[in-house]
Amino acid sequence: MHSVCLHVYTFTQLHSYTVCIKNIIKGYSLTKIIVNFVNSFSYDQIIKSYYCMRPIKTNALTGIFNDFFVDSPMPTNISYMWNFGSLLGATLALQIATGVTLAMHYCPNTDLAFSSVEHIMRDVNSGYIIRYAHANGASMFFILVYLHIARGLYYGSYAKPRVMLWSVGVIILLLLIIIAFLGFSGQK
Repeated sequence: MHSVCLHVYTFTQLHSYTVCIKNIIKGYSLTKIIVNFVNSFSYDQIIKSYYCMRPIKTNALTGIFNDFFVDSPMPTNISYMWNFGSLLGATLALQIATGVTLAMHYCPNTDLAFSSVEHIMRDVNSGYIIRYAHANGASMFFILVYLHIARGLYYGSYAKPRVMLWSVGVIILLLLIIIAFLGFSGQK
């Protein structure tokens, strides 16, 4: 049922965009294009799209996704600087994926460590890409952390009512710095 509804919703949007493009080609004024765009949605299509989205909003799991990503209110001063948090999440996911893949092929023995890195670079399919993505991803992660902090300082995200959130972020930063300086200790 959901796929049929979503296809109707997508077709409705496609039809409205087609009407808008046709009006632009005809040379209508901007006001007339906006009025025609809004009027291109019929009442029946709006009701169908509402009933298609209602199961997504009422389900427990998809409702959380909808609340955080679809229906979340956005500030009016939003800019590209607000992307650093999601870029940090994507970089962390890349680091975890490449780290687990490298850990499958790495041997933390003093006699075999260099041989295992050679094995990763030469024998593993795309091993050199995985290794370099992991190495450069660590540097990129810290660059994004510093840009994220700079954005928070610039916009005053440390002020009330987000003091606790900022404090948690500072604790995470201190843990990152400690982990970076101490490094990873394998087998002893």
